[in-house]
Amino acid sequence: MSIPPTRWFRMAQSWHLIAAALKTRAANGRPQAIRIIGVATGQEAYSLAMILEHLEIPGHILATDINPELIDYASAAVYTDEHVREAMTAGVLGPVEVLNFFANLASNVWTVTPPVRSRVTFGVADAGSDPLETCDMALARNVWTYIGARGRAHLLAELRSAIPAGGIVATGGSDFSTHDSPHDALPGFTYAGAAGLYVRD
Repeated sequence: MSIPPTRWFRMAQSWHLIAAALKTRAANGRPQAIRIIGVATGQEAYSLAMILEHLEIPGHILATDINPELIDYASAAVYTDEHVREAMTAGVLGPVEVLNFFANLASNVWTVTPPVRSRVTFGVADAGSDPLETCDMALARNVWTYIGARGRAHLLAELRSAIPAGGIVATGGSDFSTHDSPHDALPGFTYAGAAGLYVRD
């Protein structure tokens, strides 16, 4: 099963923390390798690509989902007026800044600009069983509840192996709702104190 379609700049408050973490990690000029797990219809990947472009941070995003139809949709990067309005009003980047990252193809048909699109590679992968490549940051938001106990154990082990000390994992609001405290949700990571962000020990 794949996670359902997502939204532009979902969980807006978390994006400010993600942007701050990226700026800190990119201070040495090294390109950032970022993984998005359960990308669904692509908005999260392109939201992050827009932030990288806005901040002029070198880096690339590998975004995956178990559902090949969703990957085809995300790869096509075709969105509607409603999607563009949603991105412009999310409050993460200014409306004009966001609009500059879109290109209008026809009535009610938009795509992202080439610099944004070139930041992202899409692929099919199963978060509950496939390996993860080394990365500086991983967004695994609202995916944990879909992959079962064995899948969660696998994903945690892969994240611990793939992300170096100081690297970031971003989770979703419903991912660890059964835990008494978010501090014990991801062994090997320290809860950053807000918005589902964890730092690799």
